[in-house]
This record gives sequence, C-alpha cells and structure tokens, in this order.
Amino acid sequence: MRSTFAANYAATARGHGYIDMTLLVIDDIFEVGREIRALCEQIHGYDSELASQIRRAWVRAAMNAGEAQHRRGAKQVNRFDDAMGEAREAHTGLRMALAFSLIEQERAERVIDRVDRIVAILFKLSHPKR
Repeated sequence: MRSTFAANYAATARGHGYIDMTLLVIDDIFEVGREIRALCEQIHGYDSELASQIRRAWVRAAMNAGEAQHRRGAKQVNRFDDAMGEAREAHTGLRMALAFSLIEQERAERVIDRVDRIVAILFKLSHPKR
C-alpha cells in the first residue's frame, strides 16, 4: 500500500496546481514529523540539545506552513518561506546526527530524502510564478 506521502507527491507531479500543494504539504509535514520524532528520541540519548533543535525546527515548519494556508499574497509567501527555512534547519540537524553516527544510516537517509521533497515543495510555494 502506498503511503499518503507518496500519493500526495505523485498527485502533485501529475500537474495539480499551487492550491493543491498548499493542502498537501501540511499533511506531509505531519507524516514526516512522526519519523523525525522517532529519530529525535534516538538522538536525545547522545545529544539532547541537537534532538531538541531538530524537533523545534520541525514544529516551527509545520506551524508556519499551517499559518500560510490561511494567508494570501505576500504574507502567505513569507510564511511558506519561513517554513522552508525551518525545514532546512531540521534537515541540517538530521544530517549532523547522521554524520556523528547518532542514528542508523538507512532510516536517516530515507527521512532526510522525504524532508528534501518537502523543502522543494515549500520552495515552490514560497516562489510563486508571477
């Protein structure tokens, strides 16, 4: 069975527009958040500060993306840009945890790949065509 995450990105790739992406990205952020939380629990045993920073960045990414869904114009673009920055911070933290061998490589790379895709969607949402 295909995950919601994969189905959402497949739908987006088939040509769904800007509005559909705004609705899909927050669900994907929540889904990946469960995986990030599990990784942060592992990281916490070695580096509680890094785990906390990753977790907080991901929560802020979700909060900004959620706020952006109810904004329009420049405010919406700014919130998606903020969400993208927070997602990139979480991405960097996960890569550091992997570099420090605090988390299992295969699982971490899978989550990092999913975060990359979310960052790409947030980039598109924060740089709309004019």
